[in-house]
Amino acid sequence: TQSKHVRLANFCSSTPNFVKARSQECRRQIYPTMQGEDSQGRKYETREEMWAVEAAQGSDLHSKEGWYGKAIDYWASVPPTVDGVLGGFGHVTTLDMAESAGFLIKCKRVGVQWGEGSGSVVDCGAGVGRISQGLLTKHFGTVDVLEPVPQLICQAKQSLADHPNVRDFLEIGLEAFAPQEQAYNCIWIQWCIGHLTDDDLVALLQRCSRALRPGGAIIIKENICNEEFIVDKEDSSVTRSERLFEMLFAKAGLNIVNSDWQRRWEQGLFRVRMYCLQPSAN
Repeated sequence: TQSKHVRLANFCSSTPNFVKARSQECRRQIYPTMQGEDSQGRKYETREEMWAVEAAQGSDLHSKEGWYGKAIDYWASVPPTVDGVLGGFGHVTTLDMAESAGFLIKCKRVGVQWGEGSGSVVDCGAGVGRISQGLLTKHFGTVDVLEPVPQLICQAKQSLADHPNVRDFLEIGLEAFAPQEQAYNCIWIQWCIGHLTDDDLVALLQRCSRALRPGGAIIIKENICNEEFIVDKEDSSVTRSERLFEMLFAKAGLNIVNSDWQRRWEQGLFRVRMYCLQPSAN
């Protein structure tokens, strides 16, 4: 249940539903002690309280009304275009790609081994293949494309048909993705890990850790909020804080070997942070 989209950081009740968070200044004044909230205004003291509502124990998360089922339905309804999967912000692609490419180089400088052009990467939550086409096929010899929404992966196949280094198209959600050991130099996860519950996020990262080749790394590029978390009720996703991400990475047994902000970015959007993660044993 992965997506490719950006999020506005400020909205009021009249704003479109894909927008994720209220004005940070307003929220701090009214709810100074709250840990998180959802897009309908419900406040939560803890993540445990929130997940008890959104993903109750024993419930079928993949049913039509379940956490993952609702996400699939939402993304099946958007146009299979770059602008569609980016929530109307397709024009930020140039800024996004440029800093992602720079971050790959920065990670290499601190010892990450991408395979010198012949490495293998999987693009997780690939949507219509935007990142595979504009970034990953230029830096890796073999690219796998993972996307659970049928119409989006169908478009990705068309967009990437002429790229000889694109290997497999995997129609599966991240919560079920179990790559083979030492399969990849890089596992790229951008604007999609918010669709995973905390438990499934940790489990995914543990599986991905085992799938890395020696010296390889997981790249996560994701929206960051000031609150502990903000839940989007429409597409079943959660925006997390830096602190929460760092806690979940540590729980998965991963070290942050490099990180940086998306520095050139459009005003009004959530801040975006890039993380380069390697197993703690490295």
